[in-house]
Amino acid sequence: MRNIAIWIVLLLTAAGMQLQAQSPEAIKESEVIRILKTLSSDEMEGRRTFTPGIEKAAAFIEEEFERIGLQPLPGLEGFQQRFELYALTPQTLRVEINGLEVPASNCAARGADLELDWQSDGEVEVKYIGADENFRTAFSKLRRADGDQLVVVHPRHKSSFSGISRYLRRPNQVFE
Repeated sequence: MRNIAIWIVLLLTAAGMQLQAQSPEAIKESEVIRILKTLSSDEMEGRRTFTPGIEKAAAFIEEEFERIGLQPLPGLEGFQQRFELYALTPQTLRVEINGLEVPASNCAARGADLELDWQSDGEVEVKYIGADENFRTAFSKLRRADGDQLVVVHPRHKSSFSGISRYLRRPNQVFE
């Protein structure tokens, strides 16, 4: 019977600590607003990758962790964990099919390879988006497919392709 009483006391103590840690009263609206305003300020430059704003935001969060008494995980010197991330941006795009050059405005490429050079059949799967297909549906399906692809788009979809090609020309982030 004594063991049961000890377990009940321990459970009630643990439950009380759990409730205290999640107490809504411990969260102050003014603090939440201060933190949100700081992180969403123009000074943080949108916190976008590869901008000084992401570094400012990380430093602010680290200062907040220290201010409330958090400690880094054992073995770490601080709260930030560094890793390599590269942005690959297509500089030039040249497509030649059967000896004929395709205008760059009609092409788009995206991937982690520095150069694509397909010289023979079988290295790449050729896919078509025809005039009567829904461009967004067809393109979305092709995007999820594995392997190297050459996608030929009917001229009827020129405006839709133009928007997608602008998206594909954005830097591709690659973790190392």
